[in-house]
Amino acid sequence: MNDLPAELLPAVTVHPACGKLLFALADLAVGAAIEGVLRARGVPAAHARQCSALWLFNPVAANVSTRGSCDSITSALVLLAAMFASGPSRSVTAAAALAALPLGLAVHIRLYPVIYAPSFALHLGARWRRERKKNGKERMAARQRQALPMQEHNGEGVAAQQQQALTLRTLKQEEMSPTKARAAPLIEVLKDGLSPPALLFAAAAAATAAGAAAACVRAYGNAYVDHALRYHATRADNRHNFSMYFYWIYLDYEVRWAADVEIRHNFSMYFYWIYLDYESDNRQLLGLAAFLPQALLVVAAALAYARKNLPLCLFLQTAVFVTCNKVCTGQYFIWYMAVLPLLAPSLGLFGPRGPEQTSALRWLCAAGVAWAVALAAWLLQAYRLEFLGHNTFTTLWMASVMMFLANIAVLVGVIHACAAALPPAACDSPRDGGGSCTKKTV
Repeated sequence: MNDLPAELLPAVTVHPACGKLLFALADLAVGAAIEGVLRARGVPAAHARQCSALWLFNPVAANVSTRGSCDSITSALVLLAAMFASGPSRSVTAAAALAALPLGLAVHIRLYPVIYAPSFALHLGARWRRERKKNGKERMAARQRQALPMQEHNGEGVAAQQQQALTLRTLKQEEMSPTKARAAPLIEVLKDGLSPPALLFAAAAAATAAGAAAACVRAYGNAYVDHALRYHATRADNRHNFSMYFYWIYLDYEVRWAADVEIRHNFSMYFYWIYLDYESDNRQLLGLAAFLPQALLVVAAALAYARKNLPLCLFLQTAVFVTCNKVCTGQYFIWYMAVLPLLAPSLGLFGPRGPEQTSALRWLCAAGVAWAVALAAWLLQAYRLEFLGHNTFTTLWMASVMMFLANIAVLVGVIHACAAALPPAACDSPRDGGGSCTKKTV
């Protein structure tokens, strides 16, 4: 429960289709936001529109929105935050403040966008550091130009002075101990995460989400706290979801529900093992084992890619979160489908491609086909179980293993294809003021 009930009042007072119309308009907003993010990152307008069309003509997105799911609103807000964080602005501080508002609202509507907060903070911190470095170089160049007449008068060449500075930097790098060298990336992450724009973003996003929650508490009372906040701590969906851990949750329900609950199926590669071992006393341990890979992979994606390629980071975090989540319905696929079009330039879909990039794209296409085959196999076994009443638990579990492996293959393919498309010294955006982004826009 959030402020959506107020927005959906016209569905009761005016026409039942008003809610679906609102979500369909949010679909259009997602398409516009995709184009806005790519244009802000320097992608040509024609290519940005083509990427936007990948979402606008996605039948899955249209079906989910017109059936009455609000996921497109959340996706639009996340993409709006990415546009503000990546696009040109007067300063990185302004970008941080602008990006925090839509992300805070997205967290208020659906809690899962909170996983993006560290990525945005690291991205803004790295952008701020690059901008400061660029400004420092410009100031140094200006001072050198001012000192040039005096240097020529004294017979000192600029080239000799630059060579001396380069020699000093080389000596400092050689004197750095191995321990400091290994700790340097971690120190950079801490500096970016604790930079003024990152802290401003975190404070503004938290204030936005907390303010919206406070308004709902005032309007709805304890009902909002129970259904929007506490609910996530005790949630146990045992029906109609694709979760890896669905069947364990079903069997862990209280005995009083047993007469009302029918055995269902899920995508989990651990499904059949849990089905056979549901009497084990290690259910809490299994719950922790389910959460740890999800949390570690989400954090690893943020640390590895947030500062270099924000769209890739958002996609990987979303896909990992959905794949490893305890609750997963068909609408969850929308979460990463909305981010996927942003990767088209990074995947090298526009312009000439080299052999390595072509090989990576072939791998990605093969992984996509494997994903579709695994999904069809899973749906077939689910149909036999649900509608025909056949005992397909073993084959359904095998299809779940195929689905999980196909998801991993797609993630690996995306990473390899994006890595093959990046120039050696790529930065996150050609407008960020850092790195060499003249070869290719990512």
